Amino acid sequence: TETAIQYAAAVVEAGADALVIEDMMASLDMISPRTYKALAAPYETRLIASIGKKIPVIIHICGKLDQVMTDIAATGADAVSVESAVDIPAARKKFDKAGVHTPILGAVHPIKALLEGTPEDVAAAVRKSVEDGAALVSPDCSVAPNTKLANLIAMVDATETLAEG
Repeated sequence: TETAIQYAAAVVEAGADALVIEDMMASLDMISPRTYKALAAPYETRLIASIGKKIPVIIHICGKLDQVMTDIAATGADAVSVESAVDIPAARKKFDKAGVHTPILGAVHPIKALLEGTPEDVAAAVRKSVEDGAALVSPDCSVAPNTKLANLIAMVDATETLAEG
């Protein structure tokens, strides 16, 4: 955590517009919700607090996070980035019930849609993400090196079309 705090301070000082915290080890594919709450969330919260409101902070954790979405939002991140494994409508309902206004970002699958899909598949994934309640469209996780440029352009085009309509 101390190293991450120092790194975040250096990134802010260097002029970053935003910071994404990727905590893959906090995935519920790796740990239990109880372990997340006890051993990951406090350190994520401390890191995010160290950044303050200097720049927006997005937290990304891989996997199906449905059981801890409100806990992730409670870290103080400005947005939560999720994979398509997360039930975004259910998370939005939990957020609404808890009075949480943190945006959820995602969730275009980087393999099924972006790498292996067609531009039409990508557009459908973008529509689903928006219909599900994602505030900003993004890939679930890292974009594979062999992803076709046409599919990345399709993601942008579909997002712009939805924003205009």
